[in-house]
Amino acid sequence: MSEATNVQYGQVQNYVDGAWISAREEARLINDPVTNEAIAGVGFSSAGDVDDVVAAGQDAFETWRRTPIEERSQPLF
Repeated sequence: MSEATNVQYGQVQNYVDGAWISAREEARLINDPVTNEAIAGVGFSSAGDVDDVVAAGQDAFETWRRTPIEERSQPLF
């Protein structure tokens, strides 16, 4: 994202294990189709990023699966 440092929406990140994480690959700029101005940067997740997400999901599942259904359904409401 080095071409434009002041973009309207900033950099799109991955949400992993309770935190926003930038992808390891360099971000690519997304342009507004009307003005052709850069409005955001999107990093492309690498294989390592995906491995980290899968590991975090597996760890979270161990706790989540033992959580009673009444508690698991609460985030939906």
